[in-house]
Amino acid sequence: MAKFSCNVFRLHSRGKLCLEQEWLGTVPEPHFYAKTLFSAISPGTELSAYSGEPHLRSQVQYPRLMGYLNIARVIENFGVQNVASGSLILSHQSHRSAFFGTERDILAILPEGFPPHVIYSYIYWMGLCCINPFDERQIEELRICLLGLGTISSALYELLSIRHPSVSGITSRLDLNVGSNDFLDRGQAKQLNASQDICVLGTNGWEDYFLGLEILRKKGALTLLGFPGRIGLMPNRNPLDPTVIYAKNLIIRSLPSAPNYKKLGDFEISFRAVVNLLLEGLIGVTFRDCTIRDAFELPNLYKELLRIPSSSVPKSFILKWPD
Repeated sequence: MAKFSCNVFRLHSRGKLCLEQEWLGTVPEPHFYAKTLFSAISPGTELSAYSGEPHLRSQVQYPRLMGYLNIARVIENFGVQNVASGSLILSHQSHRSAFFGTERDILAILPEGFPPHVIYSYIYWMGLCCINPFDERQIEELRICLLGLGTISSALYELLSIRHPSVSGITSRLDLNVGSNDFLDRGQAKQLNASQDICVLGTNGWEDYFLGLEILRKKGALTLLGFPGRIGLMPNRNPLDPTVIYAKNLIIRSLPSAPNYKKLGDFEISFRAVVNLLLEGLIGVTFRDCTIRDAFELPNLYKELLRIPSSSVPKSFILKWPD
């Protein structure tokens, strides 16, 4: 293989994932060349694309790149500041064996001996973005309900002393590290009627969307990590029912790109702070399974993940790329 080429996975149509050789070409600005050590599967975005769900952005068509969680080692540096050859970096690169990057591509520089699950830092960061305080309540007084993919933030929220019932369709809490917080099934969650400050919705189903509306208090916020209505028929009930939305003065929002606040209690709000929590072992992975697999198994791993019921605790894999 040429020095500046790589293997990269591209999705050409529903379920048709191809491993291709790509010439990296040249980059006009200061850049570095890095080889991927690990990439990880997003159990939401990637599986939706692989299974043929509609594109969320009209400009995204086939073939499309897959993945956005990547740890790599810089092999050669061509003028990029604050990084050296040999540095370990966290980035949003796709499932690929190597890439050219610029300083803007570096989310964090990692130490040697890092735990592989630090690759999920961005997903935990999304969990922090969901907590966008809209009143004067103290952080430990916030009540948050997590649905579907939102449950992965449970360990982080517990560290911040946020009271959060984690909701999933499974009946046992043993598959999910939710610490001392409550674990409910969807039937039990209905008993939370009008008590929650924030509901983090990580599914595409209308049933969970309406559940979120029901359990929010007045002036509560429904934060969408999922995409209700992306697939399937429209519900019989009005999703913007004024007897609920207007009567309770609810906020419905997509995930903000970054919080508009700097601290939660004594906790600094930054992506780097989340990375440090994972590096220090203060929070651990809350996916049901997070084993390391060979990167070239990716097509089969997608199929394995799609066989898991959507009501179960999210599962993912970390992909190891050859040296």
